[in-house]
Amino acid sequence: MHPTYTPILKARWGELRALAEVDSAGRNTITPLIDVPPLPQADPDDAEEGDPAPRRNPFPTMAERLSGAWAQTGPVWIDTGALGPDDYEFGDPHGYFVREAADSGLRLVPVVRSNPRSAERISSLGFRNGVVARLRSADFAVQVSDVLARVASDTGVVAADTDILIDLGSVPADAGESTYFTARQMLLALPPRGWRSVTLAASTFPENLGMITGAGEARLPRGEWALWRRIRARSDWGFEVQFGDYGVSHPAFPAFGRTGPPSLRYTAGDVFLLVKRRRASETQPFPYRDLARYVVSTPEYQRYGPSFSWGDGELARLAAQLEKGKGGKGWGGAKEWRKIGTSHHLAVVVQDIFGG
Repeated sequence: MHPTYTPILKARWGELRALAEVDSAGRNTITPLIDVPPLPQADPDDAEEGDPAPRRNPFPTMAERLSGAWAQTGPVWIDTGALGPDDYEFGDPHGYFVREAADSGLRLVPVVRSNPRSAERISSLGFRNGVVARLRSADFAVQVSDVLARVASDTGVVAADTDILIDLGSVPADAGESTYFTARQMLLALPPRGWRSVTLAASTFPENLGMITGAGEARLPRGEWALWRRIRARSDWGFEVQFGDYGVSHPAFPAFGRTGPPSLRYTAGDVFLLVKRRRASETQPFPYRDLARYVVSTPEYQRYGPSFSWGDGELARLAAQLEKGKGGKGWGGAKEWRKIGTSHHLAVVVQDIFGG
């Protein structure tokens, strides 16, 4: 089986736009999972600062952005399991994705959760491209083979067309012995039925950057990366264990509304470099400009350089920009910088796993 990397990305502007910038090496090795957030859905990065995000129909825009990012590439896993029962006031969200897939060449693979109604809710997406069974710790508290048998029965998809995603969600920063033991027990409990793929995903990324007070920085270990390398060192699973993570985000969907201060989440080998600056003020009118200039001077950035990814090139461009651009455009905002950090992260993982 061709090895893949699965970044679990939220269906927001920054993440989807970063996906569109992935180069050919990444497109041959990445199988993204797109998590559709619950409503109310306005991208918090699109909201006016301090205003609540208005409730509006997000699904056509999501579908359009997804097709623009990944059409005519490889498969893309889509998970709408976070949508509540009242989120259909705008119509069936899956229909938007189905139509966009038909028009653009998206190869959608729906994600099925252990909820008995999960397959029924997403049936309009269709299962012709197979299915992803997203398993969490609760699914292993019972017989996981029974859970997977129900998925097969509900979807009519055989094991050879079923991708298994063991999702640990948020795990402790060190991802130490207890996390390894949990992952090991889940993998050992998985019935050997010739699955299309098996992926282990986790995240040690913090829920916010509150550990940095004011303007400052922090370096945190990438525990999910260390965990997967330890798992990969074992060769007796009976299947290859692929790597999955949540990019430069915490697994939980963020609260809607006010965005955070200027910051960058920058992946560098075994660590995340987190840099935060204060909001714009009279004495510091362009915090994103200053952030760009600082980041490009760090050893972490120098390790990769401006040609490493779209995001790294953008950091170099913003750092060199002396004035606001045409039309008064400056050095970006929260969503643009999430795109920068995600673009760089995807390139780092592809290089570290596949040498791309």
